[in-house]
Amino acid sequence: MPRWQDEAACKGADVNIFFPSNRHESALACQYCKKCPVKQECLDFAVTEHLEGGVYGGLSEAERDRLRRLKARRCETCDAEYLSTSHTARYCPDCRGDYRHERAVAARRVQLRMRWEEVG
Repeated sequence: MPRWQDEAACKGADVNIFFPSNRHESALACQYCKKCPVKQECLDFAVTEHLEGGVYGGLSEAERDRLRRLKARRCETCDAEYLSTSHTARYCPDCRGDYRHERAVAARRVQLRMRWEEVG
C-alpha cells in the first residue's frame, strides 16, 4: 500500500462508495476527494496504474481516460502551449475564441454587404 494512502480522507470509509452505480453516488465519493490532502497522489496513481472503475482523486474512470488522452499542443497564433484531446486542434482556447469572433464579424459583414447590394 502506498504511503500516501495513510493520509487519505477516505481511509476507513466504505470502499463501495468509490465504485458508484450512478451520478448521485459518484458525487458522494467526490465529497471525500474534495477535502483530501492526497487527492493528486491518488489521481496520479490511478492514471499511471490504469485502474479500472471507481473514483480516484475525484475523477471517474471515463474522466481519467480523457485525462490520459490529453496531449500538449502549441497554438498557431500565439505559440502558447495548451492541452487538447483533438488531433486537429490548432488554436489555444483564448485564440480559438478570438478566431470564432472574427469569423462571426466577417460573416455579418458579408450579410450586410449583400443586403446593401440588393437595395442599391
